[in-house]
Amino acid sequence: MPNKQFAQWVDDTLLAVEEAIEELETDIDPLPGPGLLKLVCENGTQIILSRQPAVSQLWVAAKRIGYHFDMDLDENVWRCDKSGRTLGAILSEVFTEQAEISVDMNHLDQVVS
Repeated sequence: MPNKQFAQWVDDTLLAVEEAIEELETDIDPLPGPGLLKLVCENGTQIILSRQPAVSQLWVAAKRIGYHFDMDLDENVWRCDKSGRTLGAILSEVFTEQAEISVDMNHLDQVVS
């Protein structure tokens, strides 16, 4: 996959996550950076999404576990390289477990086109 295309997919995804968090009006603070989005939860824990260009993956680091996502080119969604679950499904679970809020992030699976 072309590196420029990959970078755009990640940037679009990070922006969509940041906007979704801001719309929730929660106590989660999004701190964006180049190829990175750090989400600081009210309880002090962090969820970090980061671009990994060497392996063309989007990584999510959560308190309990880290996830690596590949772009499913057939469906244009990020899929976990271990479970096959989508980014939206896993982020919904991570926010419930870590930030103790119920959030449906499945709409993120429609971000990349």
